[in-house]
Amino acid sequence: MDLGLTNKVAVVTGGSVGIGLGVARAFAREGAHVLIAARDAERVTAAAADIAAEFGVTAIGHACDE
Repeated sequence: MDLGLTNKVAVVTGGSVGIGLGVARAFAREGAHVLIAARDAERVTAAAADIAAEFGVTAIGHACDE
């Protein structure tokens, strides 16, 4: 499906697990670069790295509650 998201930027809060992670992955699958915000620094960084490697987009994880 082409949603026209290639090279757009999506910001996903709560994106390191669950529905938020699913949404971040769906955006990346459509070619969007993603910024994932979540509380756990280690988990959000790992999630972003996995997304970047799998979908070939820029994915940045940012811890927001330290």
